Order: sequence, then structure tokens, then C-alpha cells
Amino acid sequence: MRCEIAADRWVAVAAGRYFGEGYAEQVHRWREGNGRPPIGLEHMLRMYFLQHWFNLADEACEESLLDSTTLRRFVGIDLGG
Repeated sequence: MRCEIAADRWVAVAAGRYFGEGYAEQVHRWREGNGRPPIGLEHMLRMYFLQHWFNLADEACEESLLDSTTLRRFVGIDLGG
């Protein structure tokens, strides 16, 4: 899966499309104490690809990420364990 995705190109397209020029500013606007830190656009895109490839709903994608080390590695999520 990793070789099929040029993540930097997808992130550039999605950031320009949905956030305009101020994407980097929006990411850096988060401050400690304002809830969870943003997960990042690349992680979200990779999760979207998993949902599309495996026909998963949001909850099913979350459960799959908890169950599968391979999927977590693909998305870039570390559970600290």
C-alpha cells in the first residue's frame, strides 16, 4: 500500500483544496490545553484510504487500527505500546 501512495502529493492537493493557503497556520494555531492536538492531514488521508479500500465505516476503521499493527504502521499511529 505504501508504494501506491505519494503521500506528499496527496497532502498538497488536499491542503490546497480544503484549507487554502493558511493550512500551516491552522495546524500551528493549536495550543496546549485546547483539547487534543490535531492528528495531521496525512494521517487523516491514510485513514480515508483504508476506509475506501476495505469498505470501513468510521467506527470499523478505528477498531481495525486498534487491532492491526500493520494498519497502524501504514497510517503512522503509535499507541505507545
